Amino acid sequence: MQGHKPTHIRDTHSLPEPQGCLINDPLRTVKYIQAGYDAIRAAMEKFPERPIRVLESGSGPYATLSMTLASLFEQGEVEFMALDIFEESIKCVYQISKVFGQSEKFPDLLVGDATTLSLEKLGKKAPHVVLCETMSPGLQVEPQVAITANFGDQMVEGGFFVPEKIDLSVAAAKLFPTRIKELGVIYSLTKEVSQRVKIAGRIDPKLLEMEQNLDVRMPLPEGLPRVDRLVLQTRLRLFGDRYLEPGESLITCPLSPFISEETRLPRGRIDWVRAKLVLGTAGSDPLKFSVGADSSQGAFPGIADSTDRSDLSDVTGPVSEVDLINGSCVGNGNWLNFRRFSKKLFEIAQKFIPPGYPD
Repeated sequence: MQGHKPTHIRDTHSLPEPQGCLINDPLRTVKYIQAGYDAIRAAMEKFPERPIRVLESGSGPYATLSMTLASLFEQGEVEFMALDIFEESIKCVYQISKVFGQSEKFPDLLVGDATTLSLEKLGKKAPHVVLCETMSPGLQVEPQVAITANFGDQMVEGGFFVPEKIDLSVAAAKLFPTRIKELGVIYSLTKEVSQRVKIAGRIDPKLLEMEQNLDVRMPLPEGLPRVDRLVLQTRLRLFGDRYLEPGESLITCPLSPFISEETRLPRGRIDWVRAKLVLGTAGSDPLKFSVGADSSQGAFPGIADSTDRSDLSDVTGPVSEVDLINGSCVGNGNWLNFRRFSKKLFEIAQKFIPPGYPD
């Protein structure tokens, strides 16, 4: 990798999981690419400096977002930094960039932990745009919160973070007829999380733990009709007016605790709902809902102790479809046949994935 030797930050003996889920979740990927394109264009209008610097955090072996976006800009307009915790992934990104003729647009290939890495300590310039998709439904399991906190204040002042905002909300679902009503947002993640969890430029573990442990009690609206279950919804405002709505992708599938005859929502008056969950990689505790009444009748018991991560297709309806063959991912005259591109990207990546790499 002459001229592009990856900066190695952290040793690891485990192999990465391939980030093929972006390719296998096309609507989500197209929307992220659209948002990334818009963010880069906005940065080009806002900042006179060239090239505009873009960091893709958690790039995986394909760097699907930045590799696609790199092909849409001229040399010298934009340069990309790919960051992943696994060296095997970054080596693969380098090989793919060469095959696609984009290697000169990837001057920085970084191996490191995105939750703690300091670009300044590495002597790297601050990016104008950060792309980050390291999450699961409900912001559980994956480190999206910690990575957002780490890089939220490492950008050029006034820079853009994609996604701009992630909302978690509680919704009431009725199965027959299918109906879902959002009751309210219980948590929002933006780049400003850095201000809440950092001290002297470093994430404070105790403050991050407080941020990630949610225990929210929310009043319910009067006249709420009879519902069958409560669900946790995830909505992303990627950039501007580009959204990834609940149920549209694998990372926005609604979550609901397991429902049985014994744990079904109680009949009678319900005045409030309480949601408890842990965000991020520490999220080993299952999502729990409890409901109650403020009347003298007392509170109802909790309705769940385990998490069912089904996609609740009977509640949310089918996932929206987009025309990926003839549709434009970004407009401006650049028509991207994403299905063919992703297939080619996958075929190229297979040549560089080391033996023993997980399927």
